[in-house]
Amino acid sequence: MTYRKKGKRPARMTALSLSGVIAAIISLPAYAQEPATAGSSVDTSQAQPTDIVVTATRSSERISRVPLSVTAFDQAKLDQQGVRNVDDVARLTPGVVFTRTGFAGNNQIAIRGISSTVGASTTGVYIDDTPIQVRSLGFASATAYPEVFDLERVEILRGPQGTLFGAGSEGGTVRFISPQPGYKEYSGYARAELSFTEKGSPNWELGAAVGGPIVEDKIGFRASIWHRRDGGYIDQVSQFDGSVLKKDANSRDALVARFALGMKPADWLTITPSVYYQRSTAHASPEYMDRVSDPNRGIFRNAEPILSRFPDKFVLPSLNIEAEFGPFTLTSVTSKFIRKGSPLQDYTLTFPGLLLGFDIYRDGLFNPLVPDYKLASQFRAKQNNFTQEVRLQFSQPDSRITGIVGIFVQRAKQTTRQTFIDPMLPTLISSYFGGATVEQIFGVPMIDASTSYLANDVSRDHQEAVFGELTYRLTDRLKVTAGARYARTSLDYSTFQAGPWAQTASLATSGRQKEKPFTPKFGLTYELDGSNMIYATASKGFRVGGVNKPIPLISDACRGDLQAFGLSPEIGPYNSDSVWSYEVGTKSSNLLQGRLQLYTSAYYIKWSKIQQSIPLSNCGFDFVGNLGSAVSKGVDVQFQAKLTKDLQLGGSVAYNTAYYTDTVYGAPTGSGGARGIIVKDGDALPTSPWMVTLNADYDHEFAADKHGYARLTYTYRSRNDRLLPQQDPETLSYSPDTFRGQATHLVNLRAGVRISDLDVSVFANNLFNSHPRLTRDNLATGGLIFFSTTFVPRTIGLTATYKY
Repeated sequence: MTYRKKGKRPARMTALSLSGVIAAIISLPAYAQEPATAGSSVDTSQAQPTDIVVTATRSSERISRVPLSVTAFDQAKLDQQGVRNVDDVARLTPGVVFTRTGFAGNNQIAIRGISSTVGASTTGVYIDDTPIQVRSLGFASATAYPEVFDLERVEILRGPQGTLFGAGSEGGTVRFISPQPGYKEYSGYARAELSFTEKGSPNWELGAAVGGPIVEDKIGFRASIWHRRDGGYIDQVSQFDGSVLKKDANSRDALVARFALGMKPADWLTITPSVYYQRSTAHASPEYMDRVSDPNRGIFRNAEPILSRFPDKFVLPSLNIEAEFGPFTLTSVTSKFIRKGSPLQDYTLTFPGLLLGFDIYRDGLFNPLVPDYKLASQFRAKQNNFTQEVRLQFSQPDSRITGIVGIFVQRAKQTTRQTFIDPMLPTLISSYFGGATVEQIFGVPMIDASTSYLANDVSRDHQEAVFGELTYRLTDRLKVTAGARYARTSLDYSTFQAGPWAQTASLATSGRQKEKPFTPKFGLTYELDGSNMIYATASKGFRVGGVNKPIPLISDACRGDLQAFGLSPEIGPYNSDSVWSYEVGTKSSNLLQGRLQLYTSAYYIKWSKIQQSIPLSNCGFDFVGNLGSAVSKGVDVQFQAKLTKDLQLGGSVAYNTAYYTDTVYGAPTGSGGARGIIVKDGDALPTSPWMVTLNADYDHEFAADKHGYARLTYTYRSRNDRLLPQQDPETLSYSPDTFRGQATHLVNLRAGVRISDLDVSVFANNLFNSHPRLTRDNLATGGLIFFSTTFVPRTIGLTATYKY
C-alpha cells in the first residue's frame, strides 16, 4: 500500500471551564486533609468526598495528589455501585468505552478514543504488577479481565502510560489491585447475591475472603474463593420453525480463587508469593439474531444451528519481594501468566453463503438442499507470559527529589488454532454442484473426514526495557517531572493454513519484526495549597507492529476485494504506531469547606500510523494496515458533592471527539488504475462523544451504627454522528449495513440497610428495561442476517455483604 498525507464567589464556578475552575480554586478556603490509609477511602457513610490512595505512579499517594487523569474504585465503592465486571467499571469511568461481541468471545476497550481490534493492545491491563493484555492473533484473541471480587481497588489511568507501564499502554492502563496479607489483625469479606432477570433465568453468587497473621508481624495470609452464575435471557431456537431448543441459553459461570502468603524475615524485607486462578464459561453468544427477535417485547433469540460456547481459564503465580533501605525501596516482581481458551463458534450461517451465494438466506435462515448441514469453528487459544520487573524508588519527606528507576523483561507467547468441524461439506458440495467433489470445487480435498480448514498462528513477543521517572521540587509549590522508557522489542511470528476453505494444501508464512521504542514524559505540577493543584503533562505511547495472515481465496469476491486494494493474498506485515498526548488538569479535594471534590482535565492526542482493520466487505475477511493519522481531543470532569448531611451527588462528564486527519489511498489497480480511498480525512474513530454518569447517594443513620441508604446511578453514552470509514460512501470499505450506533441511557437503583459490618440491599439494574442496540455484526451473510447486543434486561435482586 502507498499512502498520501494530507473575589470568593464559588457559585460562579463552571465545571467545564478550566480557567473558571482554577480561579474558583484560588479564591476558595481550604484545610489540610489527613492522608488515608493505603487502599482505603474516606468513610462514605459519613457523606464525605472520597480520596482513595492509589499507586498509579508506582508509589502510594492520594488520588487527589496524583498529576494524572485517574479514576479509582475501592472495595466499598465497588459494592456501592454493584460492580461485577470490567463492563461496569468502564460504564462508570469517564472517557472509557467497553464493548463485547459474540464472535469468539472478543471484546474491545477504548480510552479517550484510542482503541483497536487488531495488533497489540492499546490498553494495558494489569493484575497487580503483571500485564495480561493480548495481541490480536487469528480470530480468537481477547483479553481475559479478572472478575470483581475481594479487590483492594481498581485504577483506570487515562492517557498513554508508556514510561511506567510500557508498550501495551498506548491509550491508558486498567489495574486490578489485590488485598495484601494481614500481619497484625484478621479481616474478612463475604458477599452473596440472588437476582432475577426479566424473561430470563436467575443469577446468583457466593464468595468469601479472609486474611490475617499466622505469626504476628512475621507471617500473614489472604485467601478468597468466589463463584457466580449469570442466568441467560437469549433463547436458542430452530432455524426452520422458530421452536425453542434451549431456553435462556446464554448463561455464564465464573470461579475465582486466590491465595497470598506474606513473610517478613526482617523488618526491612517482605516476601509475598501468591497465586490467582480464574475459570469462566459463557455457554452461548451474548448476541441475539435480529431476524427472529423482538427487543421491544423483550424477546431475544438466536437461531444458529450450533450453540456457541466460550470456556476460558488462567492461573497467575507471582512472587513479590520488597526491601526497604532508609529512603530507598527495592521491589522485584516475578510472575507467570498461563491461559487457555477453547471457544466453539457456529459458522453455519457464515461460510456457505460465500460459496453458494447469499440468496440461500432469503427464503429462510438457512434452507439448502442439505437442511441438516452444520459447520462449527473450534478454537484453541493459549497465552503464556513470563514477566520480571525490578524497580528502585527513592522517597523522603524533606527531599526535593523523588524518583523511580527500573528494568522490565517479558516473554509473551500466544498460540491460536482454528479448525472447521465440517463433516457434511462433501454432501453439500455434491448437492449444489451436481455430484462434484470437494476437491473439484476447491482444488483441495478435505484434511480428514470432518475437517475442512485448519489454521495455526504463533507469536512470540520479547521485550526488555529500562525506565525511570524523576520529580524535582523547584519551589515549595512547583514540581517538575521527567521520565523515559527505552525498550527493545521483537516479534517472531508464524502462520499456517490448509484445507478446502483456505484453497491450499499448505500455506505457511513466518518472519520477525524488531523495534526500539523510546517513550518520554514531561510534567509540571503547581500546588495551590494542601488540597488544590494544577498540572500539565506531555507523554508518548507506543504499540509494536505485527503480521497479517494470508487471505484465503474462497470466492471471486475475495479476489475482487484484494484487487480493489492493489494487494495479493500474502499481504505482509504492518508497522508500529504511536501517540503523543498533551494534558492540563486541576484537582481540588476540599472545595466549599469540604463539600465538593472536583477533578478536571483537557487533552489533545495525536495518533500516527494507526493500526486498524480494513474489511474486505464482499469476502468476509479483513487485514491490518497503517491508516494514516488521527487526533483525539476532549475534556473530563469528575465531581463529588455533599449537598446535605445525608445526601451526596457525584459523577462525571466527558466529551471526546476522535477522527482521522489524513486521507489514505490504496495502491493503483493495474497499470494506471484508480486509487480507492481507504480512510478519508474527517472519518471517525469508534467512540462515543458524550459520556455522563450521575450518582445520587442518600445515607441516613437512624440509630447507632445503623444506616439506611438509597443509591441511584444514571449513565448516558451519546451517538457518534461522524462517519466511520465503513459508513463513508467514498471509501473502499463502505457498507450500507454498517451499524451507526445509538445513544444509550441506563438507570440502576439500590436501597438497603447497613448494621455495623453487615450490609443487606435490594437492587434493580436497568430499571427501565432499556434495550438499545450496542453492536451489530453482519458476519458475511450479504446483509441478510444480523447479530446484535444490548443491555441485560431489567434485573431485580438481593445482595448481602459482610466485612470486618
